[in-house]
Amino acid sequence: MAVAGEDDETDGEEVQLAPDAALWRRIPNWADYVVRDRQTNAMRPSSMAFKDDSDGSTSVYLAKEAGSWDDIMAGHEGFGLVSITAGLVSESGLKVVRQPEPGFPYHAVLAGPKPDRVASKLARASVWLVQVQAILPRGGPPLGQ
Repeated sequence: MAVAGEDDETDGEEVQLAPDAALWRRIPNWADYVVRDRQTNAMRPSSMAFKDDSDGSTSVYLAKEAGSWDDIMAGHEGFGLVSITAGLVSESGLKVVRQPEPGFPYHAVLAGPKPDRVASKLARASVWLVQVQAILPRGGPPLGQ
């Protein structure tokens, strides 16, 4: 089903996924994208990690089609990778829209508004597949060094 839209975020085809289908999102190892959870004391993505990127989209990868995350993580040393479910995305009022990139036919974006409460919900429900390394301020040395 083609999804009509006024911006690049919705120029692809909406992907129909089972509620338990995994979507992977790469998480930069920047201080504003990773926080310490107050309840668990564990590091987790911040809501910023689920806001639109500078290009106006929130990228994800269709895990079943990708098979492995090796290519997704190549060239992004120190970055993390989390998994969220398509059901959570749908419950949050978002759509998964296919937007292939060179070498990544399984690339998609989360289309729809992402107010703080939605971004926070996605961040708190995400599960680390690859933990971030050496949290960095943007453009600087690792924090604490």
